This record gives sequence, C-alpha cells and structure tokens, in this order.
Amino acid sequence: MLSRKKRKIITKSRAAFIILLFLTIGFLIGYYQSYLQNKREEHLAKEHNLEFDEKSIKSEIELQPKENYNTKLEDNEDTIVNKQEDSIINTTNIIYKNIYNLCQDIMEASSPPSPDMIGLNELGFRKYLASESPTFEIISFSDEEVIILKENENACPSHYNHYLIKAQGGFINIYLINEEGEKILIEKTSISSTTLPYVDQKKLEKGIFKKTKEEIYRLLEDYM
Repeated sequence: MLSRKKRKIITKSRAAFIILLFLTIGFLIGYYQSYLQNKREEHLAKEHNLEFDEKSIKSEIELQPKENYNTKLEDNEDTIVNKQEDSIINTTNIIYKNIYNLCQDIMEASSPPSPDMIGLNELGFRKYLASESPTFEIISFSDEEVIILKENENACPSHYNHYLIKAQGGFINIYLINEEGEKILIEKTSISSTTLPYVDQKKLEKGIFKKTKEEIYRLLEDYM
C-alpha cells in the first residue's frame, strides 16, 4: 500500500501532466487555426490582386478603342477642314497689284478668274502662278478675293518720259524715264547733295520726278 504522501505526489504529477497536455493541445490548435487563417488571407489577397489585374487589363483594352476613335475623329476633322478649304470660283475677284520701286507707286487692276483658275485651292493656284506668272506672289487667298503682287524695279507707266533728279555718290544727277520705266542718265551735275538740309537730302535719295526739263533746272537752282 502506498503511503498517503506518495499518493499525493502521484496525483499532483498526473494533474500537471494533464494540464501540460491540454496546454500543448491548445497551442497546437491555436497554431493550426492561425496557419489556416493566414492561408485564407493569402488566398483572398491573391484573388483580389488577380481581379485587380484583370480589371486593369480590361480597362486598358477598353481604353484602346477610345484612343483610336479619338484619332479617327481628329482625322475626320482634318478631312472636313480640307474639304472646306477655299478655292477659286466663278465669282472670285482676282486683284493684281504692281509695286514700282523707282517711283514708289502701286497700280492695281482686277479681273474675274480665267477658266484655268476655277477650282484651284491656294496650293494649286501657287503652282499655277509659278508656271504662268512667276513674277507674282500671293498676298491673300479666299473664295471671295485673291490678291497677287508683283514688285518692279522700274517706274510705273504714269512716269514714262518724265525726268528724275536723284542723289548718287554725293552729287545730283538728272535722268530720263523711258517707255520701259527705266532711268537713263542724261546729266551729272556738280551740285553736292551732302551740303543740303536733311529733308532735301532724303527727298533726293528717293528721287524727285518732273514732267519737263525746265522744271528740273528750276528745282536745281534752289539747290545751288
């Protein structure tokens, strides 16, 4: 027979073992549940990321046609602009401007378009001018009015057979304007232009036109 003291020790040992066993089981159960929870969360996270990636890919796919559509719209707008581009029609007024540098006059004339001009846009008309009238350039272009300009170094027809006094090399010279608008030197004077007042010097640099030689000599007397 075991003594009472030994029985108490055995009882306490069994109780401690049972408690330790329950604690171990509880720890294992808790660890397992925690493991399952982590796995579950990891699985959900993967599903969420997959869903997010699928949505992103879908969004990119959906956006691509919109960009293409916008590009097509822009192309269509450009096409519309081109279709609405001004061109020469029967009622277009063609204005010819001639600038004559020698006399600083501008002469202007207008006419309806020739049959070859009808239907030409600005680029087409520019090519037409390059072939038919290369000395003219386009100043403005619309279906209502086209202005073209030609620059001439000579004098205009209204100054043909007129006289011109002009400063050249510090002295005053006399020229005759022929029927081509060209200036022909007829006399070199000994009158200095550099000693004249500034206003007169600027006038002589540009040139002064007179109808007759008598008018020229009367003017020269003022500069002597």
